[in-house]
Amino acid sequence: MHVHSTQKQNTHNAKPLDIQTALLDFARLSQRANQANSRQTDVTAAMLLEQVMRLCAAQRGAIVLVNSIDVTPGKKATSLRERVLASDGIGEDEIHTLLAMAQSVEQEYVMDEYCWYRADLPLKEMQGKQPVVAIVLLGWPATMHESHEASTGDTIAKQQEPGLNDTMNHAQETRTGETQSILLLVEDAVKAVISNIMLTERVQELENITHTVPVNETEQLKSDLLSTMSHELRSPLTSIKGYTATLLRYDKRLRHEEQREFLEAIRDASDNLSVIVDRLLEIAEFEADTIQLHLSSVDMSHLAKEAIGAAEHSRYYIQVTAAHPDYFTLKVSATDKQELLTDTIPLVWGDQRRLREVLDNILENALKFSPDGGEITISLRPVTSLPPESARGQNGETATLPALPMLEIKIQDHGIGIADEHLLRIFDRFQRVDTRLTREVNGLGLGLAICKYIVALHHGYLWAESLAGKGSTFYIWLPLAETETTES
Repeated sequence: MHVHSTQKQNTHNAKPLDIQTALLDFARLSQRANQANSRQTDVTAAMLLEQVMRLCAAQRGAIVLVNSIDVTPGKKATSLRERVLASDGIGEDEIHTLLAMAQSVEQEYVMDEYCWYRADLPLKEMQGKQPVVAIVLLGWPATMHESHEASTGDTIAKQQEPGLNDTMNHAQETRTGETQSILLLVEDAVKAVISNIMLTERVQELENITHTVPVNETEQLKSDLLSTMSHELRSPLTSIKGYTATLLRYDKRLRHEEQREFLEAIRDASDNLSVIVDRLLEIAEFEADTIQLHLSSVDMSHLAKEAIGAAEHSRYYIQVTAAHPDYFTLKVSATDKQELLTDTIPLVWGDQRRLREVLDNILENALKFSPDGGEITISLRPVTSLPPESARGQNGETATLPALPMLEIKIQDHGIGIADEHLLRIFDRFQRVDTRLTREVNGLGLGLAICKYIVALHHGYLWAESLAGKGSTFYIWLPLAETETTES
């Protein structure tokens, strides 16, 4: 939690019973948010704010959703992509003023004779959306010095004066510290409720969009979805239900290590379910053509190194390499047009977050479908030629198009490979090559389909070459930044 307020920490202990009751209330609200429709989310949000204000003894408050790139204190309110999720006793103009306030550790800010506390709660990134921060604003009446009485309606800073003001400052610092301590205890529960509200609204939005899709396409999507989801949902749900039932029935008999093992299994299964939901929502957005790219110049060499670093910290990689440290070797290399090693490659024009998603998805497949380990490489080089006809055909293009300068990103593994008859279909939704290993590895078969959509939106190309039992190589071609800016 990033707090914009006086940073003096206090050891105030809210009554354990109050905290426990609040956590139960937040859990019920989270469940309510999951079961509600989009028309009921405003009520759930209002109830959430009410619970937070009651817990912190605040008399006014608001919860505001803001893009994480725009939460820097001091920014003009008009630059914030804000959404007031819930408010009590404060108007939108006042909220904008508070958010734009350049707060610091030396000053307390008062507005309308209220002292205000702000806490920033980063939410887990929703697939297909920009990262979001939930800003919690809480206010209490301020016992102001007589010289401040005429300033109602203005934003002023309390001066650090001796005597009475010292006492008031100490009281306010104590309240701030108490509030911070309380919110730290319930932060995850509050974030869970807000995330579920956002998810409910997003599902409703996508359902409305699908009403415009032709019936035959919708029915095909339903058929594909049901045939694939039966196993992918049942497996993690069975784990969650089984481990939870065991913990509830035998919690006093299980050793601490056993309880932790069960909880970790529940966490893993929950993560799998979260990935399933995120990817289903994302593929629906791609097919509804509601995805917007945030384009800029991107250093793919740096992005590839980031992706490899994330892969090496993934749960699967750590589990495999714990017993065999040299099981996998992941590396990045770059060459120039003459095939000579270089540290400099041209930038591409794209959405950095989306391109990173492509690298992450393909690397995830490379790891999971390399049962014997081995080397996985990401190679980068500039190219000026036409891609294979099969790749051009995916975008509905012909060989008569001119060859533009592009950057090739090649991801190669030495895993189980892909048979020729499956190679052209691996980028279709819900498509998974039917082998013993693929049945053991969870997945909807949506990762590569999402990659295809992303690369196509960048006016690039994506294809694969493979030999069964020898490994696979994925090729990504992306337009250079200099080419795009020149054409525009």
